[in-house]
Amino acid sequence: MKIGFNKFQLFGKIIFVPIVLIIIIEFVIHYDRINFGNTNIGLHKIFILSIFSLVFLLLLLIIAEIVFFPIGLWIDKDEPSITLSFLFSENITVATAEIESYNTTHISTRGGYYDGVFINTKTGMKYIASDFNLSDYKIILAFLQQFGIPDNGPEKFRPFSYIIKYFL
Repeated sequence: MKIGFNKFQLFGKIIFVPIVLIIIIEFVIHYDRINFGNTNIGLHKIFILSIFSLVFLLLLLIIAEIVFFPIGLWIDKDEPSITLSFLFSENITVATAEIESYNTTHISTRGGYYDGVFINTKTGMKYIASDFNLSDYKIILAFLQQFGIPDNGPEKFRPFSYIIKYFL
């Protein structure tokens, strides 16, 4: 059974990121020519550059979500396993024998609330499957429950700690 990606989230990010990056690049290129009618530019420059730094960090987080959140899943009930597909990397297949447990989670964004599950493997990896990045995560939850994977209860979603684990 295939579970696709959340079209609004993925396409929105793919469209949003280049537009904002172009605006930031244009601003950085032409910033010295812009005075904004202010003769005292010292504090103004610091304020503007700090705002753009925060926007740039937000863009990095969005890009990391595109890269590290699965955009699709295949559930194979014959050979009980879950295959996660990513946008820019190879598919990862996790057999139910490799799954240690799962945690339910809740993702809050400015656009809404999304429920999901963390799939915890015996090797220490953790994969997220939620309505935030997939079209329907409840199928995965039912699959995990059907094969007796232990539920560790709710866990708070922390985007930075989820993404940083790929680098450690």
